[in-house]
Amino acid sequence: MVCSMTRIQRLTGFLVVLALQFAAVPTLVAQKTEHDATEGVQLKWHTSLDEAAVESKRTGKPILMEIHGRPWCPPCVAQGEKIIDHPDFIGWVHDKFVLLELQVGKGYSRTKGSPIWFEQFKKHKLPGIPAAVLLDEDLQAMGTVFPKEDASQWLGAASNILTTHALRKQRAGNEPKRIVPFRMTSANNISVPATLDGRIALNMMFHTAADSVSVTKKTASSYPEISFGGRVESETWGGKSEVRYGQASFAIGSLAAQQTTLFEDVNTGHDTDGKFGPQQLQSSIIQLDFAASEIRLLSDVPAEIKSEQAGWKKLNLRRESGMMFVSGELFSKQQDASADFMIHSGFSGFGLLSGELASNHPFLTELPVIDKRSIVDAAGNKLATKRVHIPSFQINGETMQQVPFSFFDGATAKQQYNVLGCDFLRRFNWCFDFNEECAYLKKNAHFDAEYFSP
Repeated sequence: MVCSMTRIQRLTGFLVVLALQFAAVPTLVAQKTEHDATEGVQLKWHTSLDEAAVESKRTGKPILMEIHGRPWCPPCVAQGEKIIDHPDFIGWVHDKFVLLELQVGKGYSRTKGSPIWFEQFKKHKLPGIPAAVLLDEDLQAMGTVFPKEDASQWLGAASNILTTHALRKQRAGNEPKRIVPFRMTSANNISVPATLDGRIALNMMFHTAADSVSVTKKTASSYPEISFGGRVESETWGGKSEVRYGQASFAIGSLAAQQTTLFEDVNTGHDTDGKFGPQQLQSSIIQLDFAASEIRLLSDVPAEIKSEQAGWKKLNLRRESGMMFVSGELFSKQQDASADFMIHSGFSGFGLLSGELASNHPFLTELPVIDKRSIVDAAGNKLATKRVHIPSFQINGETMQQVPFSFFDGATAKQQYNVLGCDFLRRFNWCFDFNEECAYLKKNAHFDAEYFSP
């Protein structure tokens, strides 16, 4: 880590978090009487995160963790003189926080193990030092304060963050739970009750790769009230086709209805009348619980999940045109292939290889074929596929053996994306955080279940 006096480095921040209990935010104005009151006060700084965590639990106070490189780091020295040693700072923190100091030695090497400061530095994605992190009882960061010209400015910015957190906590406590029940069909699709135009009860497939609402021609023909006034070109796995569209009111479960564009498809998931995507849930944080058969729409990621406790693990999530992608690795003997995979609950199997991956890594398609099947896309096109057992598939440290992946027979180029289907998805409970472009997953009771055979 390079410590310099550039403008960017001087703005490298204090990352601040408030304990969940700490909702009352004082007005922070520098006064001479406060200077007098702090004379002789010595701040007690822990040097062990474990010890600080114990005291935080015992006292109910949040932890202020400072990571610095004093005396060798000039910005850290300046930060100490202007902020840490200032009477206003001392007066505000001395009886409200558990203080933790993690010092970075000059000339450190990342190859010499992972000191606790470096682990915390990575965990909280800090851009540089000096940096301070206020931790709640779950060791979670609640906001960032960048270094200011004086203690009053810094404390004012911190106060704003604490106020925002307190209001956010209050809203979360008053917010009614938004839960959508679902059931798994015999064809491994997620079926959700929905209502069209306030009176047409439907079973709709939750399709993680869809960005619109559609019903099948069969469903549309059963309800004369459903009307379409336009046509548009649509592209599916089997090619391009023209579909009809119109306007409708659409409500998922007990959620409020929303006006939406309604498209007409030929095919959808087995035992469902159509499909909808994450966008229609109108939430930036979606928890998909296969153990409880519930979709939960949240205002914040639960602390247990965010802190990666009880088996939860965080992974990066890439979004593109409403689709979600995660990284995975395929292994066979001495060969391997890494790729991004689209999460596609509309595909009932485990996985589908793109034409590019199949052609660039022929060892994947040269494995013994276990069966040949036809799949039908939304436009009704039938596509021949072959299925193989890939010896090992790994995602985010979780490994599955003898995993079934399909690829298009003789037309691999038609498939643009690698796909992880619902047979993969159901083996974990999920929490998608679109604000932070990440997801959390946790193995559930289905993890070791037999693979689905369409």
